[in-house]
Amino acid sequence: MIGGSAVAGLGLGIALILSHVLFISGIMMVIFHQQKRIKIVYCFLTVIGCVGIILVLWYYLIDGVDQKIDVIIPSERYPRNLTHDPSVNGNYSFTFLTYGSGFDHRSEYGTKASIITPTIDLSSIITLSSFNRRAFKYNESALPLNGRIWHPINASNQTGPYPVVILLHGNHASTESSELGYEYLGTMLASQGFIAVSIDENFLNVAPTFSSIGYGKISTIRKYVLNFRNGPELMARAIMILETLKQLRLWNAEPNNRFYNQIDLSNVGLMGHSRAGEAIVIAQVFNKLKFLTDYPGGVSFTDYEFGIKALFSIGGTDDGYMPLGHSLISEDVTMFGIHGIYDGDLSSFFFQAKLRYLRFTSNSSQYNFKASVYVHQANHGQFNRDWGRFDLIPGASRFMNVRHY
Repeated sequence: MIGGSAVAGLGLGIALILSHVLFISGIMMVIFHQQKRIKIVYCFLTVIGCVGIILVLWYYLIDGVDQKIDVIIPSERYPRNLTHDPSVNGNYSFTFLTYGSGFDHRSEYGTKASIITPTIDLSSIITLSSFNRRAFKYNESALPLNGRIWHPINASNQTGPYPVVILLHGNHASTESSELGYEYLGTMLASQGFIAVSIDENFLNVAPTFSSIGYGKISTIRKYVLNFRNGPELMARAIMILETLKQLRLWNAEPNNRFYNQIDLSNVGLMGHSRAGEAIVIAQVFNKLKFLTDYPGGVSFTDYEFGIKALFSIGGTDDGYMPLGHSLISEDVTMFGIHGIYDGDLSSFFFQAKLRYLRFTSNSSQYNFKASVYVHQANHGQFNRDWGRFDLIPGASRFMNVRHY
């Protein structure tokens, strides 16, 4: 941010009003006042007002300013023995497809879907907004499993099975296809020998009318939690991750499916952006449960227990979902969080709390770690290539420093 959004906005607003008052009143007094000395004084005030208006508008309209941060890193902390840059494309050939319900109004998940998937019933947990029901032609009793997959193509020296990375978008306008914004990650991962799956959950996002997800049949869960605004939605996002993995398991076992024996579900990573950064943590916890702890008689979990080894959060939220009123405790998984210093959506690195509540036990047979990175000049939205440079609504977004986005 240039100056702390709310405070900066209030200050600039006051400055602009005072400048207008000086400018307009100065002109009026110069025109109608008879005394020369008074006219000179008001001419001076008019100039001050005019300069003030120009400066405020200039400050509002520019992209931002340069901000240099000097960081001294001890030599012993530099990475060693890196044989290649993990951020560049690898040597695997890869291709792309979409899967979906087959009757979605978006053709890539409807008539052009390569694999048809069933719908799932989440009516126990959520109710969709009326706008999203009309726009997507779905309801909470029959939600689609839609998504995009980038996967390696088998070659003589490159054969599966391949580990899986799930890519999940966060909350954004439901009328925009947020899952498309991670193609750059999907192609990079596929080229390195991963099956990358970007899940469509746009029907869970906020509608243009600002109506959002409501409680389903488990509305009594609210008695446990006071700040449970996004809880049902986050649970739904998490369950859809696990239901997607269940579909991958089915494909992997079908001899006639292109993914037959190609998917390694013992090595699964989850990437979540924004609100999905919290949903992936919930999914990892649900993956080990047999029922929803808040409502054990109403929601059961079957056939999960996937090998989720790593969680990667980008600008993740925290405590939208608190089981039985308590912060979520995770165990024995690698967890990494990244957050932009210029994040204009979240006011702080909230995901650090998820790292704090991660426990490593003696029961784990694998090496795990937890870490976080705070990135200078990174904002919230541009980790998704389609969300744009500005994290806030038009107008307020002009108070953000986006000079180097």
